[in-house]
Amino acid sequence: MKSMLDPKASKMTDKPVRPDPNHNAPYEAWPGVSAAPHCYYLDFDEGYQLCSDGWLMFDTTDPWIELTGQTEVRYPCVLTTEQLESIRHYPGVAKVTQFGDDEWLRERKVRWHPEQNNGKGHGYLVYFADEHYTVGEHLAKIGLTFEGVWKMSRTRDYNPSKLVTEEQLRIIHSDPKVLMIEETTGGTFC
Repeated sequence: MKSMLDPKASKMTDKPVRPDPNHNAPYEAWPGVSAAPHCYYLDFDEGYQLCSDGWLMFDTTDPWIELTGQTEVRYPCVLTTEQLESIRHYPGVAKVTQFGDDEWLRERKVRWHPEQNNGKGHGYLVYFADEHYTVGEHLAKIGLTFEGVWKMSRTRDYNPSKLVTEEQLRIIHSDPKVLMIEETTGGTFC
């Protein structure tokens, strides 16, 4: 990880970093066959984070990674083969790790944003890795129902309800097409 005392790392920017062919973040594939073959975690060097304009959020051309002084937590994303190769050349990306097996998927944790908690409780937002996956297909696969959820919706995410148990979260995470679950009180945007 780069130290914030490093002169190259101490200048904060409001512009995205550009790919550097000399930067090649290590890649760790899941040993054997992955239950979620196009899902990856990105780890970041100190002081770097993704911003909301990046293609990892909105499918734009390039990732929007900035040197802001805040370090992005381990970030789950879906990458094509081309994107996987490309993202490794962006300064600030420390490592790319492929998701694992079914047991590992069930043990994933909710992505919390305690620094943005407004004290009014929290809800959940479930993100899908496949934008063509319906909420109904997902619920049928995991065997759960949530009141007020439109099952025919083809969306990248859905809000199950505020009354979700730890066991239900574990079951939701068991679906390999679930990219992540995060609380809805905020986000890690620049």
